[in-house]
Amino acid sequence: MVALIKKANENKEIPKSRLYLALGKSLIISPPPKSQQMLILNDVWKVVSKIEDVDEYCEIAVVFIQYLLQFFTVQLLVFSTCCGLFESEIGNLGARSQHILEGCH
Repeated sequence: MVALIKKANENKEIPKSRLYLALGKSLIISPPPKSQQMLILNDVWKVVSKIEDVDEYCEIAVVFIQYLLQFFTVQLLVFSTCCGLFESEIGNLGARSQHILEGCH
């Protein structure tokens, strides 16, 4: 599904961010097999982390945080972080946080 969203043409009526939001909500209701959960999260987050519109980003991030909390253990998340699976995202965390905070004022 992530690959289909990536290949889709951008549409003003239904932007890709809406598709990722719908995907996230669907994953919470009907989760993928455990073997695919981290792969899907990483694929989605590579795209979502680049969304510049603060409102769109926050809306999707909230859904995927719920996905994280529902289907991943703390140990797995810590291990994944230590192994560098989220390394590129951690590097951007400070800048992204500042961007979000500026948008909230």
